Amino acid sequence: SDHIIMQYKLISLGKKAGSKVWIPKNDQSRIEKEYQFNEFEKEFTAGIDVPSKYVDNIDVVWKEEFRIDAAFEIENSTSIYSGLLRFSDLSIIAPNSTYPLFIVAPRSKRNKLVEQIKRPTFKKIEFDRKVRYLSYEAVNEVDDFFANSNSGLNIDLLYGKSEAIL
Repeated sequence: SDHIIMQYKLISLGKKAGSKVWIPKNDQSRIEKEYQFNEFEKEFTAGIDVPSKYVDNIDVVWKEEFRIDAAFEIENSTSIYSGLLRFSDLSIIAPNSTYPLFIVAPRSKRNKLVEQIKRPTFKKIEFDRKVRYLSYEAVNEVDDFFANSNSGLNIDLLYGKSEAIL
């Protein structure tokens, strides 16, 4: 599915950026079967002081030992809302964090995302300032560009390809 392809691209880009990578336990076996990859962090919160049960289902997390570098929710058929809710929980239990939160979705879904971000619950925590939109197209572009290279990729580059939502 698109979701798993996108998830794997973000995993391999994370590794190329020198990060450790977490994805939800339920997805790990699917990625392992499909892509013969299993270098996941064993625990989402290893070394990070946040309660994991609210956030360990975020689709992809790039992390270092004691911090999160970036978090990604891939929009899929279910709803953008559940991904935003996990981001919301994360930004409340780790309020001082400055890493980017990316919603990854096809261009065709961008308006749906804007609608959700305008909900009062997200407005209150200034979500529009914390969450960025990263298109499938942008991820594919970066993935293609770094297909044969392991250097020069970092979170700033991805951030530069993302857009403010509002």
